Amino acid sequence: MKDLHLFYGCICCCAKLLYGISTIIAKESANGLSGQTQASRVEPPILPREAVQWTWSLTIGQSGSSDAEVLRERQKEIQGYIDGIKDELGKTGKASQQDIRYIDGVYAAINSCVRTLHIIIRGRDTNFKEVDKLKEVYLAKAEDIVTFSGNLQSAFGRIATMTIGGTSVTAIVAYYFPNLPVFVFPLVLAAAGAISFGIHEQFVKPWKIGENVKANVKNDYQRNQYYQQYVRRSKGALTGLFKETLDLFEEIYGKSYNPVYNKPGKKEEFVNNLLKPIEFENYTCPIIHECFAKGIILDKKNLDRWPTCESGEGYGTCPKRKNA
Repeated sequence: MKDLHLFYGCICCCAKLLYGISTIIAKESANGLSGQTQASRVEPPILPREAVQWTWSLTIGQSGSSDAEVLRERQKEIQGYIDGIKDELGKTGKASQQDIRYIDGVYAAINSCVRTLHIIIRGRDTNFKEVDKLKEVYLAKAEDIVTFSGNLQSAFGRIATMTIGGTSVTAIVAYYFPNLPVFVFPLVLAAAGAISFGIHEQFVKPWKIGENVKANVKNDYQRNQYYQQYVRRSKGALTGLFKETLDLFEEIYGKSYNPVYNKPGKKEEFVNNLLKPIEFENYTCPIIHECFAKGIILDKKNLDRWPTCESGEGYGTCPKRKNA
């Protein structure tokens, strides 16, 4: 009986030992396969994602400047960055002809994209200047009307003392209207001046204030649209750069860098996430364009709501939401 128990005990021990050995072998095999997978994936000196991120950082770094001198400085930075990578690879002895070809190709792609972004920035700045000039012209016309209204009210007080051909206006009125009492004409002029002053203060000045606010809101809206156009065009340029670097990698190394980016919309998704924090339409009211097209925003009753329209904070309580 004791021998039987000893026999079963040995069997159990052997089974546990074999299970432990098989578990270790399985883990080692998995690690080996994982190592082979990592080794088979080529890591380029410049990752395609890094190329896009770095190019966009150059654009942010120049603070949206369209100055040609700034562009030349950015190009020098690119060249210095690429040369630094080549030197580092040369010192480590890890550089291959494929790596050098890839680096040169990425340099050309980044340089081209920076030029494109520079053109996009220039277009945005031109649009900004145009809408600002239109605003200035509109405000100048409103100012002219206010100035004319102000001069008109003071003109009534000067009419009585004006002379025509050496004869005062008062004398001319007395000649043509002999039955008109002398004090009536000055009273009429004083009343006209008072009415003109009342119109100027109660209507013309408030009208000018409203027109100034309306011009500023319209200018703000238009600048936002041109800014969003700038973001969309920048997205297109950066997406093109991303695709170009991925294609370049596949062409030189003979394999796809990351199959994930071969799926539809994945390249665009990466660029969208990169630029998402600066997009105007991500934060504005969803019906702002409809309201602006229908003139709801520029209605003097709604001008005070513009900040909430622009930020999107007032959409939930907007009284015009159903009318848009």
